[in-house]
Amino acid sequence: MEKQWKDVSASEMFNTERVRTIHRLFFEALPEKFRLTNEGDLIRPGEFREKEVTVGKHMAPPVDLMPQLMEEWGKRYSRIKASEYQLIATACSHHRLAWIHPFIDGNGRVCRLHSHLTLHASGLTDGLWSPLRGFARTHDEYYARLAAADMSRRNDLDGRGNLSQEELVKFINYFLNCCLDQVNFMLKMMEFGGFTARLRDLLSYLDANPWQIGSDKSVIRPEKSALALEFIARTRPLSRAEFAQILGESDATARRITRSLLDFGILRSDSHRDNLAFALPLKSLRFLFPKLWPEVDSE
Repeated sequence: MEKQWKDVSASEMFNTERVRTIHRLFFEALPEKFRLTNEGDLIRPGEFREKEVTVGKHMAPPVDLMPQLMEEWGKRYSRIKASEYQLIATACSHHRLAWIHPFIDGNGRVCRLHSHLTLHASGLTDGLWSPLRGFARTHDEYYARLAAADMSRRNDLDGRGNLSQEELVKFINYFLNCCLDQVNFMLKMMEFGGFTARLRDLLSYLDANPWQIGSDKSVIRPEKSALALEFIARTRPLSRAEFAQILGESDATARRITRSLLDFGILRSDSHRDNLAFALPLKSLRFLFPKLWPEVDSE
């Protein structure tokens, strides 16, 4: 869905048809005999429920209110444009969608996937982290916070709607803390501060273990290659002439180094005329991001 909806804005994620699409894609590949609730009801992919349900202590809204509730849910959150408010809206909408309970089953999964995709559409995850991992690691607190936010308003100081604003705020804080925890976790696992040293280690390994490329052997020149590769990785792709200029080698040696790095896969280029871009072949990961992929070996 990240790829299919890559041009969709965060506001557009609150179109109710996108919620139905997430549910449909989640369930439609299952054979019908497996698309059953614990009560034996058939799960119809992408279709709103047609019966009353109770989840724990929460009695979901009546079926005849569902179209209006979902329409209001979409209108309310799609109006929010400022990015900081969109982030809070994503947390709010997560609980409100779960409270409406639009499907006979799979509502929690749809809510979590919708939140992930909305954060992605906001430009916040970039494929590097997900709140879903945070929810899974705090499973009990996740469900407790959702259930607490189902509570009715306690008094005149507890918001203006039917539900408790105080408990919704607690759920929002929990949601945002999960996001922050996952961002910090991935930063620690990536350890960008040590990236240059790890890149040099990889290039030194390749230099010490040359391989055959056609009739020639690979050429690396670790110190000079590291400088050029780090620039591409952190800044932008380079033309072959720019790359050779940073290498500071003869034209022939610069071509052999470029060819070697392309062959290994840490450089990529769509054609021999296109710019050189940074890439992460699987066999490089044990050097560059060992905490993320400790099990990956070269061959």
